[in-house]
Amino acid sequence: MHDVIIPARNESPETLLPTIWAFRQQPDVNNIILSDDGLTLEALDALYRYPSREFSHQHTCAPCLGKGQAVKHALNYVTADRVVFCDGDLHNFTVGHAQLLTHPSWTNQMVLGVTEPLPDHPPRPVPDHIHTLVTGERSVPVSLVRGLDLHGYCMEVQVNAAAERAKLPIEIVKLHGCRGTSRWTPARVTEMKRDGAWLREHGA
Repeated sequence: MHDVIIPARNESPETLLPTIWAFRQQPDVNNIILSDDGLTLEALDALYRYPSREFSHQHTCAPCLGKGQAVKHALNYVTADRVVFCDGDLHNFTVGHAQLLTHPSWTNQMVLGVTEPLPDHPPRPVPDHIHTLVTGERSVPVSLVRGLDLHGYCMEVQVNAAAERAKLPIEIVKLHGCRGTSRWTPARVTEMKRDGAWLREHGA
C-alpha cells in the first residue's frame, strides 16, 4: 500500500483538487495527507467543500516553514510501507499518472515521476537528468525517509542522497502531458538560496 503526501503552499484549487481525486481512485492508496505549508483562504474553502473529504488535512507546526519541513511533519501520519510525494500545483495530473506512481509492483526502489519541463521554470536551461533528479513527484519506501531532517527545497537532494546510500534502484516514469506551475518569484529565489546554504552547512 501507498500513502500520499502533498505539501501545499499557495496552491490553486484547480490543480490541488484534481490531484487529490486522481490518487483517491487508486486501489493501492490508503491515506492522502495534505500538509498545509501556507494555503490560501480560497484553497482552504474549496477543500472544506470538497465532496469526498477522503483525505487528511494536517497543518505544519509553522506554515511557510518550508517544503521539506511540511513533508517531514506529514510523515508522522503515514502508516503504509511506501509513500508518494507529489506537488499540489500540477496541471493535467490524471488517474493514469497516479497509477504510475502507486503501482503495486513498486516495492524496494525509488520511483521518479517526471513531468513535462517548463520553458521558464527555472529561467535558465536545465539538463534533462537534473530535471529528473529534482522532481517533486516520487514514490519511496517509508523506511528511507522517516528519519531524514528534510529541509525546504533541499528535500529532493536529501532523498536522492539517502537512496544512493541505501543503494536503492531508481525507476523513472514519464508523466506525459502533466506540467507544474511556473512560480519563479523573488521570494522563491531567496528561499532556495537560504536552503542551499543550509545544505552546504549540514550536508545531505
